[in-house]
Amino acid sequence: MSIRTVFGAAAASLMLLVSAQAADVIVEEVVVAPAPPPPSNWTGFYAGLHAGYGWGNSDWSFQPGSFWSNPPVTGGSTSPDGFIGGGQVGYLHQNGDLVFGVDISASYADLDDTIASPAFPAFDTWQTEIDFLALAQLRAGYAYDKWLIFAQGGYAGAHAEATGTALFGFGASDSNWHNGWTVGGGVLYKPGQNWSFGAEYNYIDLQSQNYNMSVFGGNDPASISHDIHAVKATLNFHFGN
Repeated sequence: MSIRTVFGAAAASLMLLVSAQAADVIVEEVVVAPAPPPPSNWTGFYAGLHAGYGWGNSDWSFQPGSFWSNPPVTGGSTSPDGFIGGGQVGYLHQNGDLVFGVDISASYADLDDTIASPAFPAFDTWQTEIDFLALAQLRAGYAYDKWLIFAQGGYAGAHAEATGTALFGFGASDSNWHNGWTVGGGVLYKPGQNWSFGAEYNYIDLQSQNYNMSVFGGNDPASISHDIHAVKATLNFHFGN
C-alpha cells in the first residue's frame, strides 16, 4: 500500500469524524424579549373634550299675591334636561397608586323644560333653560395599571333663563348666574402615555336667585334654584408623558 493511499484514507476518516461531530452540535438562537411598555404615569397637565347628558329640577317660588301665583299655590318645578358638551383642562400628580389633582371644565348646555303653571294651568306657562355650566373640582383617585378611578368635588356655576308666558302672550323673562357646589366621580383608561378616555358623573346643586318676572310694571320676583345630574364621556391629551 502506497503512502498516498494511506494519507487519503486517513483524510477521509478525519472528514467523516468532523462531519459526525458537527451533526451533533445544537445551535441555539438567542431571542431577546422586547422591553415591556413603561407603566402608566398620570402626573402632568392635560386638556380635552367632553359630551353628555344632563337632567334635573328647577324650583320656582313666588310671593303670595304675585301675578304668577294663586294662593295657596305659589310655586312649582320644571324638569330641564338635554345635551351638554365642552372642554376641560387639569393637572394630576401620582404618588405610588394614589393620584391627586384639579379639573376645570366649561360646558355648553341645552337643558330646558316648559310646564303649565300650577297656579293658572289653563292660562300660564313657565319655562326654564340652563345654557352654560362651569365646574372647578379637586380630584383624588386610585391608579391600577392603565385605569384611574377617582372621586371629585368643588365649585359649580351655571347661567340660566326663566320665562313666564300668560294669556294673550303677556309675560316676562330674565336670566341669572347661579353659584353652587358639585360632587361626583368617574373612571379613566389610558391606552398610551398621551391619551385617555373615560366617563364621569356629577351632582350639581345651584343656589336660588331672584328673577324679575314683572308684568305691567308690577313687582313679581321669582326665586328659582336648580339641581342637576350630569353624565359625560371624556377624551384627554396628556402633555409631557
